[in-house]
Amino acid sequence: MSRLKAKSPLPDLQAQPPSVYLPGHLQDVWSAARQVVLETGEQQLQALGLDGGEYLPRFERIVLLAAALHDLGKANDHFQAMVAGQRRDTPQGLRHEWVTLWMIAFLPELRDWLRSAVANDDEWAIVKWSIVGHHPKYRRPFPPKQVDGAGTELKLHCGHDDFHACLQWLQSAFELPASIPTLSDCSISLGADKDEAHFRLKRWFLRQHEHYEEMPRATKQMAAACKACLIACDVAGSAIPFDVTSQAQRDVWIPESFERAPSADELGEIVRARLGDNPLHEFQDAVGNARAPVTFVRAGCGSGKTLAAYVWAQRQHAGKRLWFCYPT
Repeated sequence: MSRLKAKSPLPDLQAQPPSVYLPGHLQDVWSAARQVVLETGEQQLQALGLDGGEYLPRFERIVLLAAALHDLGKANDHFQAMVAGQRRDTPQGLRHEWVTLWMIAFLPELRDWLRSAVANDDEWAIVKWSIVGHHPKYRRPFPPKQVDGAGTELKLHCGHDDFHACLQWLQSAFELPASIPTLSDCSISLGADKDEAHFRLKRWFLRQHEHYEEMPRATKQMAAACKACLIACDVAGSAIPFDVTSQAQRDVWIPESFERAPSADELGEIVRARLGDNPLHEFQDAVGNARAPVTFVRAGCGSGKTLAAYVWAQRQHAGKRLWFCYPT
């Protein structure tokens, strides 16, 4: 078959950028993860009350490996047909994050080889949890359930040249054993019977839940940080402009983005431009003066909630990063 894709090809481009293909996308997200952890890792941990000096090396190890592996499961026939526009009316039998889990948990040669990149079973577990949680969606079943109309089998392209290229890169990036696993294409039997995918994934999930409950509180907090960070790294790696091609450019792009922390004067200009000749509403002034960790504002569309957030940022958060999550 043709190259393994990680995303839909760009229209009207005969020569696609490397980021479209699986090896390139994994390297993009891993590269982004390096910069995200370097620029914000300690702050992420401190936000959860964790000491960066103690936990940062573990956090970095987990996030980088999860980033490098997160979409490996896109090497399957359901996803490749979908991204090629050949499976529009037929659902995938298993989402790619769960296929990645299957590969690294249930293919013994690959599991044992990758496991050496982390220090202990807790770290390896958090890598897997981060991967299966990197596409959260309300009401999406967890663990996955059997999908009607998806078929009874899913083929893994573990023998593909692009898959082998991913393993070669992983070996170099994480200094894994030189004996890279030699894998062939294989299939997953979809269904809920004892030896089929959905039953085995449910059984895996129950074991992982027991593992989580036995973890110290601080390790649970680190697990939460790793899961959230992988989502951010995937977004960052996917957002890198296609014309930012060299590693040197990529290593600068994310830090420069994080350096954008507006001053009180800059935020004030935004507030004044939005207000025009109008005064602040009473609730906007109250939001601006709020010092609580979280302020919940309930108001109708167009009533000025976003402006209230800018007023709060100007008074309470100047000189720090500011994130707006839409829809508000």
